Amino acid sequence: MYNICGKINYKKIDVKPISINANEEEGEPESIARTKYLSEAKRKIWEVLFYCSSIYQCRKKAIIDYFAWPGDLASRECNLCDNCLRRASDNPVWVDIRTDVKKMLEIIKIITSEKQQITRNNVVDVFHQSQAKDVKNKFGELPVYLEKFSRKLKTKEDAFLLLDDLVLHDLVEEDIILTRSPTAQTFTCSIFIIGIADGAIAKANAEVWRYLIRTSR
Repeated sequence: MYNICGKINYKKIDVKPISINANEEEGEPESIARTKYLSEAKRKIWEVLFYCSSIYQCRKKAIIDYFAWPGDLASRECNLCDNCLRRASDNPVWVDIRTDVKKMLEIIKIITSEKQQITRNNVVDVFHQSQAKDVKNKFGELPVYLEKFSRKLKTKEDAFLLLDDLVLHDLVEEDIILTRSPTAQTFTCSIFIIGIADGAIAKANAEVWRYLIRTSR
């Protein structure tokens, strides 16, 4: 249920990176304004990722709703875009994924306290108990990786979508590192998950978590 739009490249170069971790609210007015600007920019990056990753959400409706003014009439699904056609073909069903939400938040809380520079892939690999050698070497001793769990989200694509959704709900905190190339023509982007927000579990429990999931593969 998730296709990444665009490739995130991880490249180490000898240029000072720019961190878009805009959680600080103290300081001079100019610093606060810059923090607010970076925070809004960071959120837009995640909104684009979520838009690109969703494969059942009508693309036209998503765009109309994003730019809608208060009081505008509710938009309708177009039934023509790739996502609408895929939804009609796959015939997905609504599934309550609350237990998956709690599990992913638990995983993030634990592995970010135990390890450094946790990526989106790390979170999803632990969630799906990946048997890849590098994953087992890094997380294999953690109880949260070893314990059995009956997940509703069967694919990594589904898990990536949930992770991005948790970020957009302000339940998971992350840091986006932009590194300028030596020629200053391009940037490389690295995304790190740094923990869960204060009260994240309580806030998650108060929300409704229902996803369209394809049950037949």
